[in-house]
Amino acid sequence: MRRLLVPAATAILLVAGVLGTAGSVRAADVHGDDARDVYVGTGGLILPESVDTDVRRRVAGCPGCSWRLTSVCVDPGLGASFDGRGGCSGVVHGCPQDRQLLRAWFRPPSQPWRPVDVVCLGEPVTVDRLGREVVTELEEGLPPLRPTVLPARSAVTQLPVVFASGQRAGPRTWTMTLSGRTVQVTALPDWTWTFGDGSTSTGPRALHVYGRAGSHPVSIVARWSATYVVDGLGPFDVPELVVQSDRVDVAVGEGRAVLVPR
Repeated sequence: MRRLLVPAATAILLVAGVLGTAGSVRAADVHGDDARDVYVGTGGLILPESVDTDVRRRVAGCPGCSWRLTSVCVDPGLGASFDGRGGCSGVVHGCPQDRQLLRAWFRPPSQPWRPVDVVCLGEPVTVDRLGREVVTELEEGLPPLRPTVLPARSAVTQLPVVFASGQRAGPRTWTMTLSGRTVQVTALPDWTWTFGDGSTSTGPRALHVYGRAGSHPVSIVARWSATYVVDGLGPFDVPELVVQSDRVDVAVGEGRAVLVPR
């Protein structure tokens, strides 16, 4: 059985980086100690549950929006949009050892920057990044294709042959942990049968009547689309399909009418 990952739709590229003191872009997994270090990006940023739910949904659900995470004490060098906004007053709480205290900002297209909240975050996680992590884990949660044929032998023309995928209809839902987040995935399949004589059918089970004898290669393709919910946000589309395929060969004999005395 072969499994492939294929694009489901053209995805919007989300950019995450770290901007150092000289303004050079570094990889998102590089963390500096300079007070002016910030994370910048575009697309859906997943904020922690300490932030207002409506704000989290708006930030995560806006692929065309910009975001950035700055020091809590905003540096005037970040630009006029940040001057005099969201200073250090009132910030008294700390963060777990693997996270840092940052101030989140959000900017819809053609609008000014808006302060969101002070948050405890490790490396930022975007909707796009998490969706691609789901893709890499998705196949492990799916049942394999196990196509069967009835009758397994002695199939004949003019009588139906029953095909089954070995998978049940309906969605599959399960939970996984990715990038430290709880992610609930729902995957929905569709099936396409090709019977080797130019005919096709859909669904987890199929009936087919052959009109001529011979060996017929029968293929089945299962295409799984999926969505996910993370920390109560979503559902978001998983950006790729998981495709499973398999094949069986069916030997079909000539069916003949036989007169039976009564």
